[in-house]
Amino acid sequence: MVPRRTGKAKEVISVADLWGNPVHCTSSQWTGHIIDPIEGHPEMTGREADVARAIQDPDVIRPSTKTGLAFAFETVTTNETIRAIVYYTDATLIKMGRTDGMLATAYPDDPAYSSQVGAPIYRKAASHPKKTGSS
Repeated sequence: MVPRRTGKAKEVISVADLWGNPVHCTSSQWTGHIIDPIEGHPEMTGREADVARAIQDPDVIRPSTKTGLAFAFETVTTNETIRAIVYYTDATLIKMGRTDGMLATAYPDDPAYSSQVGAPIYRKAASHPKKTGSS
């Protein structure tokens, strides 16, 4: 099911993804699901910036195996990989930057969820450190 934006709900996250599609997360989605202490991932409390970075500048993007409308945006932080699941209104338009996304959930990568995402459709090119000094 695609989370829906309603009226003028306060947004916790509002960023453009890698392709320029707007992606949003309302405060009710963030507190009512993502960081919910029983049903969600309370370890994500205060990690809004990490989630936004995963969506804006991901290391890897994978399609969801549960639905053709969602994609997993992953980024490596200092000590773990963060995965943000974004549902789009029209996934066929994602690479053209012509659809809207809603953050469904976010969590530290966990092998228990590996079957819910497919093979990468995007992988950030590895950066190579510049050589300095003289030889």
